[in-house]
Amino acid sequence: MMFKKKTKKIAEQALEQVLRVACKRRIPARVVSEHHSFSARFLDVDDINLILDNNLSHLDDVRKMRNQELVLYFPFRATLLKGHFRLVGLTTVKNLRGLKFTRPEYVYVDEKRSVKRTQQIPGGSSFTFNTPDLNLYRGTILNVSPNGFGFLLKENIGDNRYLFQKGSLIQAEAQLGDDFKLSFDAEIRHISADEEQGPYRLGVRIKNLSNEAQEDLNQWVFRQSTAQMEAERAGAIATTKSLLVRNRERIPNSILVIGNKQSDLDFWYGCLSRKYEVLTSDANIANIRTALGTNPSLLLIFLDTENPEKASFTRKFCATVQNRTPILFYGEESETAKQQVLMGNISNRGFVDTSQKRVLNGFRSVDLVMQSLLKK
Repeated sequence: MMFKKKTKKIAEQALEQVLRVACKRRIPARVVSEHHSFSARFLDVDDINLILDNNLSHLDDVRKMRNQELVLYFPFRATLLKGHFRLVGLTTVKNLRGLKFTRPEYVYVDEKRSVKRTQQIPGGSSFTFNTPDLNLYRGTILNVSPNGFGFLLKENIGDNRYLFQKGSLIQAEAQLGDDFKLSFDAEIRHISADEEQGPYRLGVRIKNLSNEAQEDLNQWVFRQSTAQMEAERAGAIATTKSLLVRNRERIPNSILVIGNKQSDLDFWYGCLSRKYEVLTSDANIANIRTALGTNPSLLLIFLDTENPEKASFTRKFCATVQNRTPILFYGEESETAKQQVLMGNISNRGFVDTSQKRVLNGFRSVDLVMQSLLKK
């Protein structure tokens, strides 16, 4: 009788530690959907959200990720971890533009995938090693895995052929690109040559690598193994004009929430995301323009009730988009007269008071507006 191997799941405090370390070390990750994938680095994490850096080069990449479950892969120590999350919106962390996702409830060791061998070796890479007799040799790296190296040795090993048997030990140093150098002991696992005089193809297994160095190597291999896919998707960052193109198909149940308070964005995502396609954005203009380019059915935007200058700026911004996107304001103001002053002459669908963040009231206020838009 065969038993299915139990999948190792990481959750709660253990997951907290993994995510904190991943953000501190800016570990690379890969985000995969049904029709799209891209690479990014960890930036930040809190109790609700996980943030990766935003290096997407096309607006459609954001559109393709909305309202669907995404798969997260990332290397951690000697394993490849896998989790699931959803895109929340666009944000800015540590002066870097980021993509905000729901925080995975758990991650687990992916039994079907691993940090695999890569043949994407950058220019400037080199491989040198010493045999026990202290002779120095230089090789050309052919491939790298988390466990070892394959390389080509063109030198004639002559009378020292006995030092190059399976199981022989060497001391090696690998320069991988311009910024990663690794020193280690290794064991020869195989050697082959078309002719007795070489060139020789060797494969060596790394021995006794420290945990930190192993993690650095895993990350390097992970990055290189996805480099080719990234190269195929490389392109110029979309211009403002292309981001605001008017003839994109509008998704009927989509809402863009813009605000400068994280608590507000979390509140609205929690209120609305079960029924509507919700994308949030902080006040970073680049993020706002990208988010607007997804052509939402409704713009739910914060009006600062305590800062007239910021409220004026928001009104000026809304004046540029009011003919393309219906606008609904929100802010901490309960008096109707003051709400009217704040909104000025901007064409809008009303004002939602968020002085008290009540989920049901917030949902009903926005749902009424959305239903009126959908009837048109």
